[in-house]
Amino acid sequence: MSQQSNRVELPGSQKEALPDARPAGPIDQNEVVDVTVRVRALPGSNMDRDFAEMLSKPPATRNFLTPEEFEGVHGASDDDFDKVEEFAEEHRLSVVTRHRASRTIVLRGTLGALQAAFGTHLEMFHHRSGSFRGRSGALSVPVALKDIVVGVHGLDNRPLRKTRRRLEPMVSATANTGVTLAARYKFPAGSDGTGQCIGFIELGGGYRLAEVRRYIKGLGLAKTPRISSVSVNGANNTPTTADSDDGEVVLDMEVAGAAAPGARLAVYFANNSDRDFIDAVLQAVHDARRKPSAISISWGGPETTWTDQSRAAMDDGFKAAALLGITVCVASGDHGTNDEPVPPSAVRVDYPASSPYVLGCGGTDIQGNQESVWNDHDGWATGGGISTKYAVPPWQEGVNKVLSLSTKKTGRGVPDVAGAATNYAVLVDGEDATSGGTSAVAPLWSALIARLNQSLGRRVGFVNPALYAAAATGFMNIGGGDNAAVGVAGYPATAGWDPCTGLGVPIGEALKTKV
Repeated sequence: MSQQSNRVELPGSQKEALPDARPAGPIDQNEVVDVTVRVRALPGSNMDRDFAEMLSKPPATRNFLTPEEFEGVHGASDDDFDKVEEFAEEHRLSVVTRHRASRTIVLRGTLGALQAAFGTHLEMFHHRSGSFRGRSGALSVPVALKDIVVGVHGLDNRPLRKTRRRLEPMVSATANTGVTLAARYKFPAGSDGTGQCIGFIELGGGYRLAEVRRYIKGLGLAKTPRISSVSVNGANNTPTTADSDDGEVVLDMEVAGAAAPGARLAVYFANNSDRDFIDAVLQAVHDARRKPSAISISWGGPETTWTDQSRAAMDDGFKAAALLGITVCVASGDHGTNDEPVPPSAVRVDYPASSPYVLGCGGTDIQGNQESVWNDHDGWATGGGISTKYAVPPWQEGVNKVLSLSTKKTGRGVPDVAGAATNYAVLVDGEDATSGGTSAVAPLWSALIARLNQSLGRRVGFVNPALYAAAATGFMNIGGGDNAAVGVAGYPATAGWDPCTGLGVPIGEALKTKV
């Protein structure tokens, strides 16, 4: 409860100060910014119930909701939006948009007005990842909105890190591509992703359309994907140089585009903050125009750095994706059990890969005919571990008995699956280069999902339970090695599922009969 008796604390909004951040002075009280407010769902909505009911049916018999059906059952009410608008007017804020399916209403106002509206204090900070506007503590809302508002995002705009493998200038003759890996992992024959759309969440950088098309044509493919960029909260496709985030964007597109050249690629560009990350996911999931059937995410950060309200918002987006028949593939991180490229050293799992509503994708290294856990033993290694926020999901109960190295307790295990994470040939900002990381595995699995969908003539949607049931015949298990980080213990690779490479790498043709 705040000091004002007519206000209540917003559950899950507690935010901690960013370690190593230095105060940089007061905010500009007159700066105008947007925040995203999420409201409760319609009476009778229960996504957890509907998610469980959907999973109780055999994959081939599931009926996914249309965007219109989802909005009618799980969207927001106009009455709740109207009450938030009344609150906004009282605090000199204006309404930018209302979106019923994602239950979001965007408010605009000065930072001074927004601080007062949500009972917080903002300051400027410097950090190695950039300057940002930050807060600590919880937010509050009027008692009248106590049961209506479930999240407020955008007051704090500290940047999030991404999972990204270093770019190297030389390309070897044996470099991996989406084409070679689709063959290695036996993606369904006679498929190329036609009729499917793969969405990518990007928090910076951009691509040059002609360059991506030239790369894919250079692999000898008869088709090149149709590509479009989508602006989220004003962010756009802004390619710059090879030292920028372009390497991440182009890696995603060139891997998936080569592995599923018949698919359409939709790239959702947002700024690097939790509000924009959440809004990008929600926009992709509820994109009634492009209707992606698979979404690839190669960005994230340590699970413990996310507020409860931000994880809840993302998880709602992922549950919505499942009910709509969308498969969300997420990179598990590139720095082993540390999940950060720099100290302090700790055992941490990456989010959103740790969400139980996504397919977490870990990394392997291919040397000749041998495939092993990816670990360069210099801080670069496949992310993986045991969540401290989520319990073991039902589909992992039979295989995941691993205890967290930090808490000595069980939890949701990451990753679920794996794929090659090293030595990818890319063309980025005019330069041939080698790239990789689990950032390459998420789009590779998204391409496999697109080709499975095409082959089966239906969406496979949330596939985790079916994949675990197919562990014996649908995967090549990866044994030996670990994902230890510098100064941090790792989890060993074992027979069966493990927190390095999950179930292993796919045998696509075998999975076609299981999902």
